[in-house]
Amino acid sequence: MESGYIRFVPMATTSGPKTTFSVLDGQFEADAANGPCVGEHKVEIELTGNEQYGHDDEEALERLRVERVRFRQPKLRAIYNESSTMNVIIERGGSLSLEFKLNSR
Repeated sequence: MESGYIRFVPMATTSGPKTTFSVLDGQFEADAANGPCVGEHKVEIELTGNEQYGHDDEEALERLRVERVRFRQPKLRAIYNESSTMNVIIERGGSLSLEFKLNSR
């Protein structure tokens, strides 16, 4: 995964804010001060793409329209984001290394 976001959404009795981190070249990093709070979290992952075209690059968008170039926003399957069943438990103290394997099928 070149770029995207990973989100930790508190579940059950876990209190605290939802936290989101940027993913670049398949890696993200969070520290204890800004990371997900202690407890159980649902994990949601989203891709970003087409960054070669700025959202406000009207000239590029017009060229694409004139040339009839179509591109799709890359998407992960819903099981990795809005319908995610991935959970993680964050425990107090120590460091934690998380790895999430994503399949395109």
